[in-house]
Amino acid sequence: MIQRIEKKANQGISPIIGVLLLMLIVVGVFVGVLAYVSNSLGTASSGLYNVVQNSGNQAAEQLSVEQTAFSLTSSGSTTSYVVVTFSNTQTSATASPFQQMLTINPSLYTSIESTDLGNIRFFQTLSGEIFSGPIDSWLESVASTPANTATSATFWLSLPNGIPASSQLSIYMDFSATTEFDGIIAGEAPQLSSTYGQYDNGANIFLYYNNGGSTANLNVENGGSLTVATETNPYGSSTSILTLTGSGSTTTSAETVAWLSSALIGDNFIAEGWININTNLNGLFAIRGASSSALTNYIIGDGWSGDAASVVYESGTTNTLLSGSGTRAAGWFWDVATVVGTSLTASIYNEQPYLGGTVSSTTTVSDSTLGASNQYVGIATWSGSTSSVYFYGWRIRSNPPSGVMPTFSFGSTLTNTPPQAGATLYITNKGANPVNIGGVYVLNEETGALVASLTPTTPIFVQSGSIQQVSITFTPVIGVAYEFVIATLLGSKFTATEVA
Repeated sequence: MIQRIEKKANQGISPIIGVLLLMLIVVGVFVGVLAYVSNSLGTASSGLYNVVQNSGNQAAEQLSVEQTAFSLTSSGSTTSYVVVTFSNTQTSATASPFQQMLTINPSLYTSIESTDLGNIRFFQTLSGEIFSGPIDSWLESVASTPANTATSATFWLSLPNGIPASSQLSIYMDFSATTEFDGIIAGEAPQLSSTYGQYDNGANIFLYYNNGGSTANLNVENGGSLTVATETNPYGSSTSILTLTGSGSTTTSAETVAWLSSALIGDNFIAEGWININTNLNGLFAIRGASSSALTNYIIGDGWSGDAASVVYESGTTNTLLSGSGTRAAGWFWDVATVVGTSLTASIYNEQPYLGGTVSSTTTVSDSTLGASNQYVGIATWSGSTSSVYFYGWRIRSNPPSGVMPTFSFGSTLTNTPPQAGATLYITNKGANPVNIGGVYVLNEETGALVASLTPTTPIFVQSGSIQQVSITFTPVIGVAYEFVIATLLGSKFTATEVA
């Protein structure tokens, strides 16, 4: 989340703010205003260090709001959760963010799961009975239906900061009974929804993702065309499929390639997905460095010269087969192109390998021209034919350290009762003297309307060097920004706005 802090000065005072200030003028006030945009989960947390700052204001120099946490759930709404611990056993860190695979056994949690597992959420932290730091998740597969009775379900998570070398990372898998998939934070593969693609948020998880329904950000080179057609996908359903067709000519190059318009940073990644060819064609991934218009590239995948797995070096109209294995076959196959520095591996599977698929063939090459800091990735077919090759559910993700995905383990099922709907402020007194807070007021930032107020019978005492937790009850609305007016007895005034 990118945050911006704006100081406001010499602005007009709304009628409601004016009334509040008149109420507090007898004792003198310090006012700190914090605006926070809640997210779609119902709980959120934002680090707000030194949000109260003004070198000429003693109160501003003394106080800071370390954190604000929203909750949309009511007191007594108990949820269950499990601590999940990832272990990176390698001596190098994962990428950041990192696409982490997680396989759970839903049958262990049947009673607290929705039938499609749509009530599962993942978080980075749990503090004061509030989950924060939502983690994007995408359910790829379940072993059987209904999903909550299956013995296996595979998620992909986008871990924002990855996992350090030789380290562990614990997160929280929460089962919230009041939520379903939202297609933003929590989603699933398109074929798993009752309406195809309804909750597909794969683009939020992977470095690149295409479920077959879009040609956006793909530029076709060397003739031919890229379209979306209705065909039968690998799961037997009739859906949108990305369709690449050659130009019928080889005068420019032997391959028609649809390149991604933006390069990947780095040289350690995996391009993978479903490719469907007939016995006379090839369907492959393409990779090259330097620029998106370079005429030298590597063609990796299924079908070159009758091989199942092959790596071809293409320079202009000249193509050289570097390595190949297996025998080309028609139908859907899971193609994997792995780039690690100057090494490139092509592998063909009958199913995703981490879902039990077996490799039909694999081949590896090393070449000094690989390893560019910027790598362009595309999909390719033979330009000499006007027949089509189909691509479905293809994506790019970071390669785990040494090709070893971090392992995972699960704790016991625990329960959590979040506080009543509202917000909790964590206010730090970093000065030498104690501070008394006389009131907290919540306003709708857009309308200026007073939403809630907290006026304790005795001031809230914040000792020097300590953090005071202040909770105020109201019902936050998703997507609305709120201002918190904190009035102290320090006799000074400062206004700052934080926008998430």
